[in-house]
Amino acid sequence: MYPSAALQTKIFPTSTLGVVSKFDPDTKYSEEEKIVNEDGILSYINGVDLMTEVDVELILYPNTNVPAPLTNVTFNFADSTMSFTGNSFVITGDVKIIGTAGKVKRVGFKMLQSTNLP
Repeated sequence: MYPSAALQTKIFPTSTLGVVSKFDPDTKYSEEEKIVNEDGILSYINGVDLMTEVDVELILYPNTNVPAPLTNVTFNFADSTMSFTGNSFVITGDVKIIGTAGKVKRVGFKMLQSTNLP
């Protein structure tokens, strides 16, 4: 495709949990707040920051557990234009089972790059 600037870069990092089928980063200015659950345990992180929110879908490897909300997940990606190796992200909501891919589960969730968390 010409010119090359018209090409959209797609990021497909690797994960120890399974095959990444969707990874859409969205950098924006966002507000978060502390939300405490019924047991008084902090279940959400607060802050007003420039955060990288990512929409993720994973096809889990067999015998892999579905990650729970607010759990760190590590992704690896590198190419000639950009890279993040061993970067940790924190899941910020419900992990939904989207369907199956053969005998394994397909899950989707949103997460934030943890280096940007307050």
